Amino acid sequence: MPRKFTPSASRDKKPFAARPVHKIAKQNSAISDDEFPFGRAKFGTVVLMVELARCDGYFHEDERLIILDSLKRNFSFTQDQAEGVVQLAEDELMEFWDDQWDNGIFRDGILEDFSRKERAELVEMLWEVAYADGKVNPQETSFMWKMSDEIGVSAPTTQRAQQRVAYRVGQQDPKPN
Repeated sequence: MPRKFTPSASRDKKPFAARPVHKIAKQNSAISDDEFPFGRAKFGTVVLMVELARCDGYFHEDERLIILDSLKRNFSFTQDQAEGVVQLAEDELMEFWDDQWDNGIFRDGILEDFSRKERAELVEMLWEVAYADGKVNPQETSFMWKMSDEIGVSAPTTQRAQQRVAYRVGQQDPKPN
C-alpha cells in the first residue's frame, strides 16, 4: 500500500541518530565526507533513491523495500543502518534537496568517490527503485535521465540499465546489450 509522502511523518523508532544534514550544509560550505552518514557519495545515493521514489507524490512500501535491499546488497549496510539512513534522507529531503544538489555537495561526492562503473551501477539501482511500484511514470523517467547525465553516465549506458531492470521485473522483452 503506498503511503503519501509527508515530511512530518514520524516513526516510533529510529535505528541511529545523526545530525540534521541541512543544518550541517548551511553552517559550512566546505563539508567533509565524514559529516554525512556513511560519506557524502553513499548518502547522496540514498538521497537520490528517496527523491526518485517520492517524485510521483507517494513513497510506496515496495520502493522502500527495494531501497533497503539495494543498500544492504551494494553497500553492506545492516538493516538498522539502511533503515536509519533512509529515514534521515526522507526526513531531511524537503529542507535540503534543491540546495544540496544544486550546489554540488552530493553530485560532486558521487563523481569523486564512485568510478564510472560504480556510477553505472548506481543508475541501475535507481532504475530498480523506479520500477519497484510496477510502473515508471514520466516524472521518474525525467528524473532518471537528468540524474544520469549529471553523474556522468552516458545515455546508452542509462538505456541499457533500464532495459536490464525492465527485463528482470518482466516489463520488457529481452534486448541484446
